[in-house]
Amino acid sequence: MSEKTMPSYTIRTMQLSDSEEVRELWSALEWDIYKYSNEMMLINDPNGVFVAQENATGKLLGVCGCVNLSPELSFVCMYAVREDCQGLGIGTALWAKGIEHMGDRNASLFAANVKMQEIYKNHHNFKAIPQRKRLLMKGKPVVNALTASISGICLVDMNDKNIADVIEYDKQVCDGVDRSAALRALNGTFDNINSVAINDNNQVMGYCVVSETVSVIVRGWGPMGAGMLDQSQTGTL
Repeated sequence: MSEKTMPSYTIRTMQLSDSEEVRELWSALEWDIYKYSNEMMLINDPNGVFVAQENATGKLLGVCGCVNLSPELSFVCMYAVREDCQGLGIGTALWAKGIEHMGDRNASLFAANVKMQEIYKNHHNFKAIPQRKRLLMKGKPVVNALTASISGICLVDMNDKNIADVIEYDKQVCDGVDRSAALRALNGTFDNINSVAINDNNQVMGYCVVSETVSVIVRGWGPMGAGMLDQSQTGTL
């Protein structure tokens, strides 16, 4: 097996114009994540995503997002290096830049796979693993098994009139974390289907965002309210 050659590269802040090439990087690594993750992260923190760019060709070799959500909290995401450039220290250089940007904030993340979980845990000292988990389901949804309706609950589109209520609801179910920048971006910025569940008093009881991933697979996500879950079992794509 031939040894890999260390390319000459520069670490810089990602720009919106890099988005398509970063999506190609994810696809090459078979990472099927939200199609507009780049744009979402840059809306939250324009200086929080870093890329390694080869000096000779301009090709992007890796990416790492260390997005500051608040003065106390950061979110690590999109940490990846092209397969043919792995093991050369590029990921370490990206990580160092991200750590510098986050400063003394607490940092949270979702590991994309078991390999990344081990890297975060054993090499980057992420030791606190909460009980709360994100559930990923693949396959064709059985829509006739979903609840058709719930008494006293109706679905409406997310819009400028209810986005403030959605943001407040999201804070309640996400331990006070303010994700207003991301939610306002989802509200009309991207080609998603955004639904809000409200009760007879126009109170937000849950919401869901249905969107494409980089491989054009439909994904649904969004917290559902405890009041709704008490009444029935609900499902998302």
